[in-house]
Amino acid sequence: MPRGVADERRFEAWNRLRPNPDEPISDVKSMIREQFHILLLDEEAAVDALPHMLTGDRVAIEQALANIRTVTNVGGAPEGESAKRLKQIEIIFNSASATAARISGSVR
Repeated sequence: MPRGVADERRFEAWNRLRPNPDEPISDVKSMIREQFHILLLDEEAAVDALPHMLTGDRVAIEQALANIRTVTNVGGAPEGESAKRLKQIEIIFNSASATAARISGSVR
């Protein structure tokens, strides 16, 4: 299945990882659609906003990146443009994790 195509396997993988399993599935699907539309409107601005949202908890940042990798790799490792985008996200999350560690004094 081509990247960018809605894939029930990815949704199910994310569903197993979500932090609030009691949240109605309709709310989850609505949030995913909203995030998708934000990316469609201005992908660059959405990605540029990530560092400002990733503050504070190093462990939470690292867990979020692990979850992104898990969902992204469902059906196989990303290739081409998808692999480049994932690498960009990894750089942003790793930088935020390092910053959070320095601020809290918990460098690993």
